[in-house]
Amino acid sequence: MGQNKNLDILKWLRIYLIITLAFILVACPTTDSLYREAYFRYLAKKDEEALALCQEIMARDASYTQAYILTSLILAVKGQTSKAIDVLVEAKDKARPEAVFYFNLGNLYFNTGDYTRACAEYTQALKLNSGLKEAYLNRANSFLALKEYAKALADYEDFLRLSSEERPEVRKLVELLKIDLKKN
Repeated sequence: MGQNKNLDILKWLRIYLIITLAFILVACPTTDSLYREAYFRYLAKKDEEALALCQEIMARDASYTQAYILTSLILAVKGQTSKAIDVLVEAKDKARPEAVFYFNLGNLYFNTGDYTRACAEYTQALKLNSGLKEAYLNRANSFLALKEYAKALADYEDFLRLSSEERPEVRKLVELLKIDLKKN
């Protein structure tokens, strides 16, 4: 009889633990679910709500890269490019390294005319994902702005090699760069 009572207690204890765990999971959204909600708020043009959710995510998990990226995107769209850059620069030591993180930071630097820093960030993105063709294209554009034509040519060629789409404007630019480099 005592053994049956212990089994009943264990059964009820398991049920209690399952119910408690279910309540915790429902009452405390995961970081991923908070990010999805922030992203949906961003898509619904509710930027302030999305930013608040991103802040909550970063407070919970300072390494959650996507929250920094979304925050910087929202700030950049609002015309606050320097703040967007600050968010990503500050996150470099916190966030998990992802190619898209460095790619976005490169884009922000490019948009401010800081082509040297843009090149550095695109290079970092390519170290993490050598198949990120857009990073080759954008780094090539940065090299072009810096008048580093041989480097620009190499990146445009890498972009075309990786690209499945026909890009006649890039092909034309490659031909022009080859002609120009032969002259010099």
